Amino acid sequence: MKIGAVIISFNPDLDVLRANVDSLKKQVSQIVIVDNGSRNINEINQLVKNDNINFIYEGKNVGIAQATNDAFSYFQKENYKWIITMDQDSVLPDQAINKYLKHTHRVTGLIASIQKPIKEMTINGRRVTLSKEGTIEYPSKIDKSRKIIASGSLISVEAWKLVGGFDEELFIDAVDFDFNMKLLEAGFSIEQINIEMKHKLGSPVSKIIFGRTIYSFNHSAFRKYYIARNSLIMAKRYNNYSQERKLLFNYFIKILLVEDNKINKIIAFARGLKDGIKYNTGSQQQKEKR
Repeated sequence: MKIGAVIISFNPDLDVLRANVDSLKKQVSQIVIVDNGSRNINEINQLVKNDNINFIYEGKNVGIAQATNDAFSYFQKENYKWIITMDQDSVLPDQAINKYLKHTHRVTGLIASIQKPIKEMTINGRRVTLSKEGTIEYPSKIDKSRKIIASGSLISVEAWKLVGGFDEELFIDAVDFDFNMKLLEAGFSIEQINIEMKHKLGSPVSKIIFGRTIYSFNHSAFRKYYIARNSLIMAKRYNNYSQERKLLFNYFIKILLVEDNKINKIIAFARGLKDGIKYNTGSQQQKEKR
């Protein structure tokens, strides 16, 4: 069975991207990199020039959803049945795809690994900071309360097509969670298997407050807007207000207590809440042009 892989790139760390590509090329038939207007695109091209990789150049940041949909459309034309989606800063372990394929049942829409946020890893002799140490434990099957990120997920092309792909109006945050819900509501299953994938989450920071270490992913103000807006949109779509309110509260408290650039992040967060209440979707760039 032909398996494709898509990596969405946007100003990536080249050493981590190299490790990502090296882990995939031993396991899949074709890798597609969709570049969202990276400033270091020439370096990316040079890095993988000998790896037989197909590129889709978006020319600007079109968001995770459109970039992923563009890759799936390419693979669909090439008659691929299953695609693994990877963030630029994730690294899949050896033999992961073979383990995934044991779970490709007729009604399976998505198969995910256990995400393992780690503090550091060595790539080409250089220490690369990732995130908080620790393994998140999940059951082998996922229900509607679970949120599975897209990176490291093997997704059925048929299921992607039937549910209408990834919602491009969300642009970035919660795109994967929305897709999960659409799969479940369409009758597909989501399974998470015992494979640990290394994955970077934001630009993590921590601070000790009253003897307790508080961790934050420390996302940029740009991301804070989409986190706030799309959390409210997800709450409205799937009637999940209680969980989303708790997440938003935690995000806001961590901006105040732990993160830098507080004023810009609070302003972006507030704008996101306002647009989420109004159910305004699309990218910030699109709104600024109106």
